[in-house]
Amino acid sequence: MPDVKKNNPAGRLFYIFQEAQKTTEPEATIGQVWKKVFSIKSDDPIAISEHRRLVIHLIDDTKKFIKRKSGINHALFLGSLPEIKNIMEETKIESPWSLLSSIITEKSLTELAFCADALSEMEKPVQKGELDGITKKVEAFAQKTKLATNCDEDIKELLNSIVDVIRRGIRDYHIIGAIALQEALAVCIGRLFVMRSPGFAGEKELELLSYIKDLLTHIDWVVGQSFNTKSLFENVAPLLPGTAIPATNSIENGDNRWDHSAEEVVAAK
Repeated sequence: MPDVKKNNPAGRLFYIFQEAQKTTEPEATIGQVWKKVFSIKSDDPIAISEHRRLVIHLIDDTKKFIKRKSGINHALFLGSLPEIKNIMEETKIESPWSLLSSIITEKSLTELAFCADALSEMEKPVQKGELDGITKKVEAFAQKTKLATNCDEDIKELLNSIVDVIRRGIRDYHIIGAIALQEALAVCIGRLFVMRSPGFAGEKELELLSYIKDLLTHIDWVVGQSFNTKSLFENVAPLLPGTAIPATNSIENGDNRWDHSAEEVVAAK
């Protein structure tokens, strides 16, 4: 079996399933296994179900990116994933783990290992300092929005929803990788387009919009570095109120092999 890298959805799935199969409790439920694999501290069914959703996200990403690769037998590489996904979608967190463990076999793990090898150049890890920098900026923005007494309530609600999206992207990064940040960026851009409505945002919101620009520019740069792609934000920034930025963040000769377009990510949400 080739060395399995974690810088792609197949590699992440490989290690998640490998760890899950280590459970020795014969009566364990699916929820109990996910709680153990992801070190979830409480029995909160929402938290467990959210991690289950992210595993399904990895399955979908693996299928999507493998099917974009030419010169390989897609059906052979992805032979086990459709059944695994079906079982995951049909079962509940209270269902017995044996329903899944019976189909997460050495064969399926080997298939994932070969998928991971095919996608081994997909992503560069985001440095902890960069992720911490995004976290600090989003928390500073959240505090500034909270203290903005002259901000319209509708706009404040929209800005708070953007904060929640970015927080979720940072949290999900640890499971699904930089795709989580990319999707968060695309959703934030989509929500900011509401501010293009005449009269929705005025001069008093420009300072907050400037903070958004800085925050989204940072996320955009981090995503571009991870995937070696051109900027997602700079092309739409001039269309947003108060957020125009110079075209300095794009990687002019970036490799767009993964084709993460804003339209595709927004449509996926």
